[in-house]
Amino acid sequence: MTKPPSRTPLSIKIISTLYLWGSLAELRGLSHSAIVFGFIVSGTPAFSKHLLSALLLLGLAIGLWRLHEATRRISIFYECYNLLETWILMPLLVSKGSSSTFLLKDIIAKDMPRLARNPAAEKLIIILSAVFGFAMSIITLVIIWFLIKRKSAFVKSTK
Repeated sequence: MTKPPSRTPLSIKIISTLYLWGSLAELRGLSHSAIVFGFIVSGTPAFSKHLLSALLLLGLAIGLWRLHEATRRISIFYECYNLLETWILMPLLVSKGSSSTFLLKDIIAKDMPRLARNPAAEKLIIILSAVFGFAMSIITLVIIWFLIKRKSAFVKSTK
């Protein structure tokens, strides 16, 4: 006996899986600093940010897999926030003279001490941040495109 074909498009399944992995990554980062609206926070605010993000991503993953229209809209909003964070706020972290740059260096020093001892570390941080930001922006735009393109697959909630 064969299974009936799934109604969930492959692209939405992939986005749901990425959100699930993102949720797990957020849970893994509970004890680390976090970037919130361009500021690096640590302690309870960072823990709260990671925990709320993990719960949000888990909810989005489940909602997208079940093809809820409201979840699709929230996902588009979430991805637009990610673009805002990447293109407007992240450059503040690596701009010369910004106090955030020094905080970012402190995080690198804690997590990757060999990199922190390298005199070219500041340039490397700027280059890596730019490459990572660009790559994340492309991924985010692709996710938004698929969420808009696959609108017809989603069902409106009757509640």
